[in-house]
Amino acid sequence: SRFCKAMVSAFDGVLEAEKGAGVGGKDFTGHLPNITVTFSFAVCMDCHIPGTMHLPAIGQMLALRKAMEDPSSVGYKARNDLWKAYKTRFENSFNTANPASDIKPLFLDMYDEHFQGTPVFIGEYHTPKNKLQNEDLKIITEISKDDSNLLAGFVFFEFQVRYDKGGSELMFGMFGLGEHKLDTLEISGTEFNLWCLTPMMPPVERQASAEERSCGLMEEGVIYIIDTDWSQSESHVETPDGCCTRCKDTPRCQSWSWDKTHAGLSCILYGQRPEDDSGGRLAKKSAVSGLPPPRSMTWRQDGVLATVKDDIIMLLPETLTQVFEGKGIDYTALCKAAQLKFYMYA
Repeated sequence: SRFCKAMVSAFDGVLEAEKGAGVGGKDFTGHLPNITVTFSFAVCMDCHIPGTMHLPAIGQMLALRKAMEDPSSVGYKARNDLWKAYKTRFENSFNTANPASDIKPLFLDMYDEHFQGTPVFIGEYHTPKNKLQNEDLKIITEISKDDSNLLAGFVFFEFQVRYDKGGSELMFGMFGLGEHKLDTLEISGTEFNLWCLTPMMPPVERQASAEERSCGLMEEGVIYIIDTDWSQSESHVETPDGCCTRCKDTPRCQSWSWDKTHAGLSCILYGQRPEDDSGGRLAKKSAVSGLPPPRSMTWRQDGVLATVKDDIIMLLPETLTQVFEGKGIDYTALCKAAQLKFYMYA
């Protein structure tokens, strides 16, 4: 409710600022931008909305809509007609690393049922572990073009590798930094190097050892209820061991819950462990929960010498060019051809 109150207040503030600038108007229409709140693709365990406990993002969106319709339900007194503005200018959005095949069964089918008239888009979309990037992007593009659902589109994530984040975040960028320094830039008295860009290949796969695949603590008949800033729903996970493995392979995952519900198999990864007391654990016969085994995840950066001719089909920018039918990129213009390396992450 505190998050919803903050978002409702922010929405009201934008409308009030528009009125002050003389651009709003009573009907909140005209040439004004739409407004969104972007949610993670996580299950809301505290929303308590029937039918949404096993589905990511839906519970959060329904809770926010309720707060927009009745701001007093979250302890806020609005200055503007938020419900009218919500119905005319609001779009939902979420970020996900799930493949396109997950979007309809895990989200869109339920969203279309509850949110007719309110479009939704994916603010960050990329499934880096999918070896068939072009096929996955074609599928999500076709879903976006299909007028029978409310998905308005998606934004591919992301332009450049986030070296500052490390871990699994290194897998998402289309471009990495090459070895040729172009110039320097000074910000607040600190000098930074400006490097040429080099295109990225998909992550390298390796066979994990039996020790790496082994699971840590497993509690049968228990489901975790954890209030965490990060969680992630995984699809096509047939067994509790498989859910534990997904947690092990995800650096941010600190605990997991697997459940066989009426809607199918559910595997949820959490960014925190349950509380020591019984508050974070509920008895449920169909569920298995646990912790990943001790691990030391290291992400290796390999500079692999290659030629554009041999490996161009593997490059992420090339995949996007094929799917969206753009003009393409002269990769030798990014870094000198003799120095060009296609970086891969394992």
